[in-house]
Amino acid sequence: MLELSQASIIEKNKIATSGVWLLALEAQIPGNPLYLVNNTENLTLGGQEYTAFPFSLEDITEDSKELPNVKLTVSNVTGTIQRYVEENNG
Repeated sequence: MLELSQASIIEKNKIATSGVWLLALEAQIPGNPLYLVNNTENLTLGGQEYTAFPFSLEDITEDSKELPNVKLTVSNVTGTIQRYVEENNG
C-alpha cells in the first residue's frame, strides 16, 4: 500500500482543516492522456488542468506474488470513456 507522508497524516487526522482531500488521476491513453479530478469543478494541480469527472478507486491490493492492483470505476454517462476505449481497441 502507498504510504502518506507524516505531514499528510497529521493534516488528515485534524478535526477541522482549511483544505480538502481530492482524488486526482492521470490516465495514460495513447496520444491523449486524461487528467481527471473527482470534484464538481475543474482544478489546476502543478500547472496541469484536471477535468472534473466522477470516479472512484478501491483500496490497492498487493501481495508478494503479483503486481499491486487497484479497481477504478469511472462514470460513462456522456460516453466519453467508451469513446476512448473504442478508439484504442479496448
